[in-house]
Amino acid sequence: MADTAVVKKMLPPNTTVWWVPISAAGTATDVLKSALYGEGGGAVDLSCGIVSGMTLAATDSETDSTTTICDSAAANTPVRDNYEAKITFLREWIDPENGKANANSPAEKAFQLFKNAGASTQVVGWLVQRLGYRQTAAAKAGQVVSAFVQADNPQDVIGEGTTPIQFTVPFLPQGTMVQNKPLT
Repeated sequence: MADTAVVKKMLPPNTTVWWVPISAAGTATDVLKSALYGEGGGAVDLSCGIVSGMTLAATDSETDSTTTICDSAAANTPVRDNYEAKITFLREWIDPENGKANANSPAEKAFQLFKNAGASTQVVGWLVQRLGYRQTAAAKAGQVVSAFVQADNPQDVIGEGTTPIQFTVPFLPQGTMVQNKPLT
Protein backbone atom coordinates (compact mmCIF):
# COMPACT_ATOMS: atom_id res chain seq x y z
CA MET A 1 0.00 0.00 0.00
CA ALA A 2 1.39 3.40 -0.97
CA ASP A 3 2.05 6.05 1.66
CA THR A 4 -0.92 8.41 1.50
CA ALA A 5 0.34 11.03 3.95
CA VAL A 6 -0.68 14.52 2.93
CA VAL A 7 1.96 17.22 3.00
CA LYS A 8 0.65 20.40 4.58
CA LYS A 9 2.78 23.28 3.41
CA MET A 10 3.92 26.06 5.71
CA LEU A 11 3.08 29.29 3.89
CA PRO A 12 3.29 32.97 4.69
CA PRO A 13 2.16 34.75 6.80
CA ASN A 14 3.56 32.25 9.30
CA THR A 15 6.66 34.35 10.03
CA THR A 16 7.62 36.74 12.81
CA VAL A 17 10.71 38.97 12.95
CA TRP A 18 11.74 40.87 16.08
CA TRP A 19 14.62 43.31 16.53
CA VAL A 20 16.33 43.15 19.92
CA PRO A 21 18.99 45.84 20.50
CA ILE A 22 22.20 44.63 22.14
CA SER A 23 21.54 47.08 24.98
CA ALA A 24 18.35 45.13 25.83
CA ALA A 25 20.02 41.74 26.13
CA GLY A 26 23.48 40.22 25.96
CA THR A 27 23.66 36.45 25.50
CA ALA A 28 21.69 34.53 22.90
CA THR A 29 19.47 33.17 25.66
CA ASP A 30 18.85 36.70 27.00
CA VAL A 31 18.01 37.92 23.49
CA LEU A 32 15.47 35.17 22.94
CA LYS A 33 13.85 35.78 26.32
CA SER A 34 13.64 39.50 25.62
CA ALA A 35 12.17 39.09 22.15
CA LEU A 36 9.75 36.33 22.86
CA TYR A 37 8.74 36.65 26.46
CA GLY A 38 9.12 40.39 26.96
CA GLU A 39 11.77 39.90 29.64
CA GLY A 40 14.25 42.76 29.70
CA GLY A 41 12.28 44.87 27.25
CA GLY A 42 13.59 46.44 24.10
CA ALA A 43 12.26 43.90 21.58
CA VAL A 44 10.36 45.37 18.62
CA ASP A 45 8.09 43.30 16.36
CA LEU A 46 8.89 44.42 12.79
CA SER A 47 6.93 41.71 10.96
CA CYS A 48 4.07 43.72 9.51
CA GLY A 49 6.40 46.40 8.13
CA ILE A 50 8.55 43.94 6.15
CA VAL A 51 8.02 43.66 2.39
CA SER A 52 7.65 40.07 1.10
CA GLY A 53 10.83 38.50 -0.25
CA MET A 54 13.25 39.25 2.59
CA THR A 55 16.58 37.47 2.96
CA LEU A 56 17.18 36.20 6.49
CA ALA A 57 18.75 32.76 6.61
CA ALA A 58 21.85 30.67 7.02
CA THR A 59 23.97 30.22 3.90
CA ASP A 60 26.73 27.80 2.94
CA SER A 61 29.38 27.41 5.62
CA GLU A 62 32.95 28.49 5.01
CA THR A 63 35.00 25.35 4.52
CA ASP A 64 38.57 24.12 4.59
CA SER A 65 39.50 21.84 1.69
CA THR A 66 42.87 20.70 2.99
CA THR A 67 43.41 17.03 2.32
CA THR A 68 46.02 14.56 3.48
CA ILE A 69 48.01 12.11 1.43
CA CYS A 70 45.64 9.42 2.71
CA ASP A 71 42.46 11.06 1.34
CA SER A 72 41.23 9.42 -1.85
CA ALA A 73 38.76 12.20 -2.65
CA ALA A 74 38.23 15.88 -2.07
CA ALA A 75 37.30 16.99 1.44
CA ASN A 76 35.39 20.02 2.65
CA THR A 77 35.32 20.52 6.38
CA PRO A 78 32.91 23.21 7.66
CA VAL A 79 34.84 25.74 9.73
CA ARG A 80 32.53 28.74 10.07
CA ASP A 81 28.78 29.30 9.84
CA ASN A 82 27.49 31.99 7.49
CA TYR A 83 24.23 33.83 7.08
CA GLU A 84 22.84 36.70 5.12
CA ALA A 85 20.19 39.21 5.99
CA LYS A 86 18.69 41.94 3.85
CA ILE A 87 15.22 43.23 4.63
CA THR A 88 13.10 45.78 2.81
CA PHE A 89 10.59 47.71 4.90
CA LEU A 90 7.65 49.87 3.89
CA ARG A 91 7.89 53.56 4.73
CA GLU A 92 4.99 54.89 6.78
CA TRP A 93 2.84 57.68 5.35
CA ILE A 94 3.64 61.12 6.80
CA ASP A 95 0.65 63.23 7.81
CA PRO A 96 1.02 66.56 5.96
CA GLU A 97 -0.82 68.37 8.77
CA ASN A 98 1.69 67.59 11.53
CA GLY A 99 4.64 66.23 9.52
CA LYS A 100 4.70 63.00 11.51
CA ALA A 101 4.25 59.33 10.74
CA ASN A 102 2.26 56.93 12.91
CA ALA A 103 4.79 56.06 15.63
CA ASN A 104 3.00 52.75 16.38
CA SER A 105 3.35 51.44 12.82
CA PRO A 106 5.86 48.56 12.44
CA ALA A 107 7.21 50.31 9.33
CA GLU A 108 7.85 53.55 11.24
CA LYS A 109 9.41 51.64 14.14
CA ALA A 110 11.81 49.98 11.68
CA PHE A 111 12.65 53.32 10.06
CA GLN A 112 13.40 54.91 13.43
CA LEU A 113 15.58 51.94 14.45
CA PHE A 114 17.63 51.72 11.27
CA LYS A 115 17.57 55.17 9.63
CA ASN A 116 21.02 56.02 10.98
CA ALA A 117 22.59 52.54 10.82
CA GLY A 118 26.03 52.05 9.32
CA ALA A 119 29.71 52.08 10.15
CA SER A 120 29.59 55.35 12.08
CA THR A 121 26.71 54.46 14.39
CA GLN A 122 26.97 50.67 14.81
CA VAL A 123 23.27 49.82 15.21
CA VAL A 124 23.78 46.38 16.73
CA GLY A 125 21.25 43.89 17.92
CA TRP A 126 19.60 40.65 16.97
CA LEU A 127 17.06 39.90 14.27
CA VAL A 128 15.09 37.02 15.76
CA GLN A 129 12.98 35.01 13.32
CA ARG A 130 10.23 32.51 14.12
CA LEU A 131 8.66 30.41 11.37
CA GLY A 132 5.44 28.43 11.50
CA TYR A 133 3.30 30.73 13.61
CA ARG A 134 1.32 33.84 12.80
CA GLN A 135 2.86 37.10 13.93
CA THR A 136 0.03 37.52 16.45
CA ALA A 137 0.62 34.10 18.10
CA ALA A 138 2.24 34.23 21.53
CA ALA A 139 5.66 32.65 21.86
CA LYS A 140 5.70 29.32 23.68
CA ALA A 141 8.23 26.71 24.76
CA GLY A 142 9.23 24.40 21.92
CA GLN A 143 8.82 26.95 19.13
CA VAL A 144 11.98 27.22 17.03
CA VAL A 145 13.73 30.55 16.41
CA SER A 146 16.92 31.79 14.74
CA ALA A 147 18.86 34.99 15.53
CA PHE A 148 21.21 37.18 13.50
CA VAL A 149 23.01 40.53 14.15
CA GLN A 150 24.17 44.10 13.06
CA ALA A 151 22.50 46.60 10.75
CA ASP A 152 24.38 48.35 7.92
CA ASN A 153 23.57 51.50 5.89
CA PRO A 154 19.85 51.76 5.02
CA GLN A 155 19.01 52.36 1.37
CA ASP A 156 15.92 54.24 0.18
CA VAL A 157 13.89 52.46 -2.51
CA ILE A 158 11.75 54.78 -4.63
CA GLY A 159 9.39 52.79 -6.81
CA GLU A 160 7.49 53.72 -9.92
CA GLY A 161 3.84 54.70 -10.13
CA THR A 162 1.88 52.67 -7.62
CA THR A 163 4.85 51.07 -5.82
CA PRO A 164 5.17 52.46 -2.28
CA ILE A 165 8.35 54.11 -1.07
CA GLN A 166 10.43 51.62 0.90
CA PHE A 167 13.86 51.25 2.47
CA THR A 168 16.22 48.29 2.54
CA VAL A 169 18.55 47.44 5.41
CA PRO A 170 21.42 45.04 4.77
CA PHE A 171 22.67 43.28 7.89
CA LEU A 172 26.26 42.17 8.51
CA PRO A 173 27.44 38.94 10.14
CA GLN A 174 28.99 39.59 13.55
CA GLY A 175 30.43 36.24 14.50
CA THR A 176 27.33 34.70 16.07
CA MET A 177 24.26 32.98 14.69
CA VAL A 178 21.59 31.04 16.57
CA GLN A 179 20.06 28.55 14.15
CA ASN A 180 16.73 26.78 14.79
CA LYS A 181 16.91 26.86 18.59
CA PRO A 182 13.80 25.67 20.42
CA LEU A 183 12.52 27.94 23.13
CA THR A 184 12.58 26.45 26.59
